[in-house]
Amino acid sequence: MNAILAGKREPWFERLLLRMQAAITQYSMIGREDGILVGLSGGKDSLALLALLAVWNRGVRPLRACYVENRRFPQNKGSLEALGTFCALLRVPFSIREIETDVRLGCFPCSHARRKALAEEAVERGCTRIAIGHTRTDLVQTAILNLAHHGTLQGLLPIRQYFENAFAVVRPLIFLDETDIWRIVRRLDLPVQKSSCPLADNRERAKAAAILKALELMYPGAAANIARAVNSALNLV
Repeated sequence: MNAILAGKREPWFERLLLRMQAAITQYSMIGREDGILVGLSGGKDSLALLALLAVWNRGVRPLRACYVENRRFPQNKGSLEALGTFCALLRVPFSIREIETDVRLGCFPCSHARRKALAEEAVERGCTRIAIGHTRTDLVQTAILNLAHHGTLQGLLPIRQYFENAFAVVRPLIFLDETDIWRIVRRLDLPVQKSSCPLADNRERAKAAAILKALELMYPGAAANIARAVNSALNLV
């Protein structure tokens, strides 16, 4: 990671960086005047996103990271320290914001509370963009779940604007797949942390992942085609 921060980027990293930059440019995710807040969960996606954004940004815009902790199942001190150390390496300010939700109510209330906490943190820090680590793989899995449960072809929007574009949630990794993220994690030895949430092993998401894997084995390129269909349905192409 130190070598990459010093400008010594290997071709594989450069290719992934360019794909992220292509997504940012195509969907006008981040302007030169936008402050960026990365939702840092400690998982592979958010860590890879922060690493890529830190290199891409080159100190041009304010860039921060925030971990949202549920008081009902707090993360261990060692994990939080590892995230703080990683952010310090990237020279990215790191903060922790607390929420409290009952896991017996399922994932939605916690997810909503986390988004609200990130929005509040962004406003307080003067950030106009919240960056989330969803990938094209997440987009396709979401589309599969929506087809199965609701009969609609919908995925994750690359950018969702609020208050007449004064504030937006962006997904810069939307052109990268899960395999790309694992490559970044392994090559850069990113400090991936285990989630403290008792519902972290999302069974519905695991089912969608299994379906997607089977489709890719039968029809190579299926994930890219599904992503293209979702983007077409949302008028994003």
